[in-house]
Order: sequence, then structure tokens, then C-alpha cells
Amino acid sequence: METHFFRIRRPLFVSYIFAYLAAMVDGNVLADEPLWYGGRSGQILILGLAIWAYASTNKNAHKIIAVMTLLVFVALIALRFWNPR
Repeated sequence: METHFFRIRRPLFVSYIFAYLAAMVDGNVLADEPLWYGGRSGQILILGLAIWAYASTNKNAHKIIAVMTLLVFVALIALRFWNPR
């Protein structure tokens, strides 16, 4: 599994980068979200980590960043679309 992950890490992190860019732009385009708001700093942090992981060869950093990025992205989606009634 580890060998497979290390072989596909670049496409994985590129997909993370595109997903975060889409998440950052959709509020500005589809809604009245301001260019800078409180959640933007977290998005920029995760985007920077994904870019760093793309260029890095450190396997432990890849594991941490991949899991953390996926969890944060799922949490952002859940918070964005969660509508309690």
C-alpha cells in the first residue's frame, strides 16, 4: 500500500489542490462570500500543505497531510451544506 501511495501521491495532491481551489472560488462566484473571511486562512493553509506535499518526498509528511487534508475538506463540505431544521 505504501509503495502504491508513493507512486500515486502527485495526482492525489493535485486533486486536493484543485478541490481546494474550487472550494475557495465557489463562494465568491456562486454566493455573496467576501474575498477574505475567517475560514479563508484555513483553506490557504491546507492549500499550502497540499502544494508542499506535492513537491516533498517525505513519506511521513505525506501520510499526515493526506489524512488531514481529506478530513478538513470533508468537514468544510459538511459545514457548508449542513442545514439543521
